Parts: sequence; structure tokens; C-alpha cells
Amino acid sequence: MENIADNSHLYRTGNWGSIWNLKVPPKVKNLLWIICRGCLPTRARLPDKGVNCTSLCAMCDESYEDTSHVFFDCPRARIVWQQSLLLSKVISVMQKSNTTAEIIFTLLQELPQGQAEQIATLLWSVWKSRNLRVWENVTDTGQVIVERAKQLLQNWNFANCTKQISGAAGTAVAPHTTAVMTDSAAAVMTDSAATVALPVQCKWLKPHQGRLKCNVDASFSETLNCVGFGLCIRDEYGNFTKAKTLWSIPVCSSDVGEALGLYHAIQWVRELQLSSVDFELDAKKVLDYFNKGGNDISEFGVIMDECRKNCNDCFENSKVEFSRRQANVVAHTLARETISPASPHVFDDVPLCISTLIFNEKL
Repeated sequence: MENIADNSHLYRTGNWGSIWNLKVPPKVKNLLWIICRGCLPTRARLPDKGVNCTSLCAMCDESYEDTSHVFFDCPRARIVWQQSLLLSKVISVMQKSNTTAEIIFTLLQELPQGQAEQIATLLWSVWKSRNLRVWENVTDTGQVIVERAKQLLQNWNFANCTKQISGAAGTAVAPHTTAVMTDSAAAVMTDSAATVALPVQCKWLKPHQGRLKCNVDASFSETLNCVGFGLCIRDEYGNFTKAKTLWSIPVCSSDVGEALGLYHAIQWVRELQLSSVDFELDAKKVLDYFNKGGNDISEFGVIMDECRKNCNDCFENSKVEFSRRQANVVAHTLARETISPASPHVFDDVPLCISTLIFNEKL
């Protein structure tokens, strides 16, 4: 029987378990499997399949489009790895690997689980960007590619965490239940023990009685070389109070941009002479630095130190809190809708782009 059904020629060496054991969506694992099997339909392979097309990269239109180029050598891919703070590790692995499969297997084996999952979803997002360029003539910025991967992983983790909680409780999570999971509810079970995760907020929550909440977010445009900021203040009933949009030039890293967003929010609330205001954003690094401080002399650290100083000087008992992107969609929408870098704009009435969101989040 072994001679009749000999499939040894189909075998490919590699640590396949490092792919299948990832806690990422199945479509991400399938893509990695296809890449490492050498089956990805890049323009370098299509002529062998009878497809008459150029062999130049769809994203840079300069170099031969094989898997190594698409995911690691293309200038647009390099921007993605740089903005993800993984470029040095990727280059280090590339220098001692001969194939794309070796690069991927090594990265998945050597990096901690969280970064391995980040690598996997970034590879998926890069390929998604390449296909959007080919089929829809859409050119994603590096920031868009990184953000898409980030959202995919966050949504996947949240969905699976919710399933675990529902299964443990024996009931489904109702749509109207509380938006914040308790520490015990968010526990992720392992073979040996339960590891408690941080509370996860998936829907915007009204501030406590007598307080205001200012949601903050930043958007990034490499084309315009700008960072847009969206700020929105609401009261304890979820009613719109004020909103503001503004721009900063030039474009910067996501961490610096989110820190600038918080800086502008604190400055604006101080100018409005409001008190009892809490700030909320979906940037975990900004939140951690604000609450714990740090000896960071980079641009990010300088901005965050100024945020902490201004908040302590001007507000009593104000907090900076973390939320998921799903709970910060109003500020996110404002930041993306900021289209004129000419001057800041303050809204006393609800902008049309967020009117439905404001109404729904009051319910």
C-alpha cells in the first residue's frame, strides 16, 4: 500500500505546528500554510499556471513579485514592519534564512506568542493590501495595513473570549448586558490554571453621575503627511456636549500620534474650563505610560510627561481609561473625517458623521 499511495513528494519540512497552534482566525493560518507550501499565486508563479501577466510587484511596480518580495523586501512591506516595531527582528531572521517559509517558521518559533500572532495577522493584511491593489486599484498606507491586522486580531480574541465566558456560564451573552467584563469573566483557561485578563470594554459606557467623558483618537495619512485627531465630549446621559477635530503635520508613528491626541484633548478641556472630565482612548501604551510613568526621553515620552503634568495641574480626580476600538468609534470616526488641515474645528452641534453613533450609544 505504501508503494501505491506514496505521498512523500508532497511533504515539506517545517514546524507546521507553529502555524496551526496560533490563536488567530483560520484564514490567517490557511494563508501561512499556502505561503510556506510555496503555493501562493504571486505574479512570479502565475505564468507557470498559464496566466499571462507582468512579473513586477503589484504594490511597488519595481521588483520581481515572489513571496519573499511581497512580504519582506517590498518597500511597502518594510514600512509595515517598521511601523509595527518588528523591522529589526524581521531583517535579522532574513539574514540567516534562505526561503520565505524559513523566515516565517523562525519568526513564529522565536517570538513570544503575542508577537507571533501579530506577525501572522500582518502577513495576512499585507496580502490583503496586495489584492486590493490588483483587483480594486486601492493603495493602502502602511498604517492602514497595520491597523487592519490589529483589528482582526482584537476582534478574534474578543469573540473567542466571549464564547468561553458564555460556555462557562451556560448562557449566551445578551446584547443588552453590561459592556465591561469582570476580571473573573475575562479569565482565559489554560491546562494548569486560569489566567485573569484585563477588563475588556466592547461598547461605549456613559460616565459616572456628575462627570463628563472625552473620547480621543488619531488617524494617519501618509498621502497628506498629516495626523488627524478626533475629540468628543459627552455627559452622564450620553448626550453630546462638544467635539473637535484638528490636524498635525508631519505624519508620525501611531504611539506618538495617540499621545498627541491625548495632549490636545487635555489642552482643549482645560481651555473650556471643564472639570470632572475623564479621558478615554484605545491606545494601551499611552494608558500604561500615563498611569505608571517612565523614564522615556523619546518624543513619545516627552509628550506623555507633558500630558501627565497638565492633567495633574488642571484637573482633580480625572482618569485616563482604555477602551476597545469598538467602544471608541465616535472619536475614531471624527479623526478619519478630519479632511482639512487648515485649522481646528469645534462642533457645538452633533456632526452628521457621528449623529447615528451618538444616538445608538445613548441607548
